[in-house]
Amino acid sequence: GLEMLAPGGQLVYSTCSLDPVQNEAVVAAALQLHNSKSGGQSVNLESMEPRLPVGLRASLRPGLHSWLVPHPGFSADKPQLL
Repeated sequence: GLEMLAPGGQLVYSTCSLDPVQNEAVVAAALQLHNSKSGGQSVNLESMEPRLPVGLRASLRPGLHSWLVPHPGFSADKPQLL
């Protein structure tokens, strides 16, 4: 979807997960991939806080900037993280 945005357009990505691999990691990868191929037309991440009702703003928490990902060989008897 990012390549189809008009200048000034908005794309909303929403999940019902608290898993950073499904949230922050997906957004970070999409921004990095798009911005590396966009030829100067970068996409920016913006806070939705100013658009939320004042009562909801107090419940916001900052997103993660790093996260642990299970090693491909991860199992209960061999817990490994990358």
